[in-house]
Amino acid sequence: MKSHFRAAHWRAVRQGIAAAALLPIAGPFAESGRAWGPQGHEVIARIADARLPEHIRRNLRYLFRDETTLKSIACWADEIRIERPYTTPWHYINIPSSAEGVDWKPDCPEGNCITVKIREFAGIVRLAIKTREERQEALQFLVHLVGDLHQPLNTGFSQDHGGNDTTIVFDDEELSLHDYWDAAVLDQIGESPEELANRLSAAITPEQEHHWRKGSARSWTWESHEIAARNAYSNLPPGSPKALDEEYAARARRVTEEQLMKAGIRLVRILEDVWPEQ
Repeated sequence: MKSHFRAAHWRAVRQGIAAAALLPIAGPFAESGRAWGPQGHEVIARIADARLPEHIRRNLRYLFRDETTLKSIACWADEIRIERPYTTPWHYINIPSSAEGVDWKPDCPEGNCITVKIREFAGIVRLAIKTREERQEALQFLVHLVGDLHQPLNTGFSQDHGGNDTTIVFDDEELSLHDYWDAAVLDQIGESPEELANRLSAAITPEQEHHWRKGSARSWTWESHEIAARNAYSNLPPGSPKALDEEYAARARRVTEEQLMKAGIRLVRILEDVWPEQ
């Protein structure tokens, strides 16, 4: 039986593509930025929501003038992409497979990539020199993009546009490698976002939390790229489409769960930087 998460995801993808066909495309890699899908972002937000210090909750209530939670705003940046297609490159960064580090000029042209946008939106919220509406938008982008950064194929190889040009077979269906890591892995795990978030959150050790909070969006970008190289691209079978075996699928599940946990912890860290306790 197909998971209701997976069915809903592919309906949304098909509807989005159909609508996008009526609009100008923002660059040649416009589909490279899908990541996690609504269920993944909900898991990340739930993990972070459970760990938010009270002063950050107060700032959220003040900014939105209601009981806004991270979960309630986590998917907004995807929901507005059809009407604002120029935001698509903000959700990813493609890096050559031969790279030994991020070369920001070619990899992030004109600052239009996920890493630079995370820093930019954090600054807008932190400095509070924009309108309330602009700061609300910046925070909604920030919450979403921190999650997107931890989907490994959003920092994948430029040669295949972050896995979008690599076709795989999973559960008797053909889809891109990017979409496999985006949503199909979560379908394999088979838990609701609430169940998965609760299980993963309870599994995070103090040592892991301490370690994962270190670094910055820049260092996390390269970390995510290396995870993609080691786990998403490594050991793919030859030919096209590439039929994934259970060993690959099991590794993808383990990596995805850890990336969701990291993203939740690091989202809290970013928000603490944006709104330090007074």
